[in-house]
Amino acid sequence: MKRLLLSLLVALALPTAVNSASSFLNNDPMTDRSSLIISEDSRDEVLNSIGVREKGKLLINCYDLKGKNLIIVAFQAPTFNSKDNQDLLVRFDKNKPYTIPGLVISAKKSFFLNTNENDEFINNMLNHSQVLIQWKDWPNKIRRVLSFDLPDLKEEMKKGKEKGCNFNF
Repeated sequence: MKRLLLSLLVALALPTAVNSASSFLNNDPMTDRSSLIISEDSRDEVLNSIGVREKGKLLINCYDLKGKNLIIVAFQAPTFNSKDNQDLLVRFDKNKPYTIPGLVISAKKSFFLNTNENDEFINNMLNHSQVLIQWKDWPNKIRRVLSFDLPDLKEEMKKGKEKGCNFNF
């Protein structure tokens, strides 16, 4: 009995899910346009706005797969954030962190990169294995950081390119 309980406790203590990317293909029947959303959950968690630990998401949205693609990169934070746009601090692998402007939209929980930042950010994702993203939550202005493993996301991006997403790689 002790062995069974010990095994169960060990199993519960170990992480059960592997952080991996996923993608979702959406066909809009009203416009006949297809879009692909590629998503990666963060490796770690931060306290959300009500004190519950929650993961963030890194999203790549590829709109209009059969026409001129519009690619949007977004970071979804678990916290509420100011309605004001704020810069995000980004660090790929062990490289020097740099700042990119983030546009706050969607219930003040998502940051969208400016479209002129997307290509550079995507190229960095393809050439690195991890990215850290830092932002300040609201109303406390506490700096929060989440990390994302990129290998599975890169695989989903390759599949997305085969489905018609016009990545520049």
